[in-house]
Amino acid sequence: MLLSRIYVLTDGTALSESQCTGLLDVLNLECPVEVKELTTPVSSVLVRWLPSWCQVTLGSYGVARLGDKESMKELASAKGATLVLASGYNTLTTAIELKKALGDKAFTVVIGHPCSFDYSLFDMVILSGFEVLMHSVDPLPKNAFQTEGYVNRATYQQLLRAKLESAETLNDLRHPLLLLNLGGPTKWCPYDEKVLTEDLAKICQNALKSGVVEQVVVVFSDRASEKVQEFYAEQKWLDKWTGDFIYMLAWADLVAVSADSIPECSEVASVGKPLFTIAEESCRASHSSLFTLFEARGVSKPLTSEKLAKNSSGWKYKQLGGAVEAANEVADRLAKAKPNAARKWYRS
Repeated sequence: MLLSRIYVLTDGTALSESQCTGLLDVLNLECPVEVKELTTPVSSVLVRWLPSWCQVTLGSYGVARLGDKESMKELASAKGATLVLASGYNTLTTAIELKKALGDKAFTVVIGHPCSFDYSLFDMVILSGFEVLMHSVDPLPKNAFQTEGYVNRATYQQLLRAKLESAETLNDLRHPLLLLNLGGPTKWCPYDEKVLTEDLAKICQNALKSGVVEQVVVVFSDRASEKVQEFYAEQKWLDKWTGDFIYMLAWADLVAVSADSIPECSEVASVGKPLFTIAEESCRASHSSLFTLFEARGVSKPLTSEKLAKNSSGWKYKQLGGAVEAANEVADRLAKAKPNAARKWYRS
């Protein structure tokens, strides 16, 4: 039985969409694939970063739409197997309903901890080493798979694609280039916004004056407040990038990310770029544990003028990506679940 479609379930957050697109890209499926985002309106970011080999049909389908008997019968009677990729707590109920309706014709993969849901409800659950530690998952359930880092879209292929596509626009950037990704305080990472404005501006200006970096570019996440954005709108010593973060990441020599922005931190760690963290000392619980792990693995350093000057040429560390190892494991488990299909679904 050949795989004929994929359903992508995300909760609309940057992390959820990055995880699904990253896994899809590395899976590199050979057959035509229909990709539908089932829980939220289709995101332009998700559409933009779907692999080019997908023959894509996109739509918005909520849990109620999938839950109706006629639509479930239609799915169950369709030819071929269905791969369901789910990321985000709000997507799990839909994934379970799809599995119930399609039975052995569906293979459900959840990226991230399933929270209150039992692991046995899914065919495979992908957990990062950090999530295993944070949720004390011991022993690891048989249908769970542990990756070293987070699964996300920041793979070698995506970074190369981003650099090639933006070469005409960004080829005149000056190096060393420091990329800032700024968000805002959260309950898990509360801090004074002065850290992102006056304090950070002083560090960057000193770095420019001393020649530690030649250019500073800022990207704002959805959490960045108007106050922070207005502050940097008045600064003439840096440039603003309003495009996708991954384009600028492809060109950056050094990256500094506010500690609330876990998706961007994980993307930097996945490609091995030097990562400076801003306001990490304010983080609580799981966020704090993540940065402790990052520092222990040589991924990140707290941003200070001294550390920036001392490490202006960057540093090397083992990348903490999870997309490649997760995709290989998905392929192996699919082959075992559907022995006649095996790896002929995949390009060599």
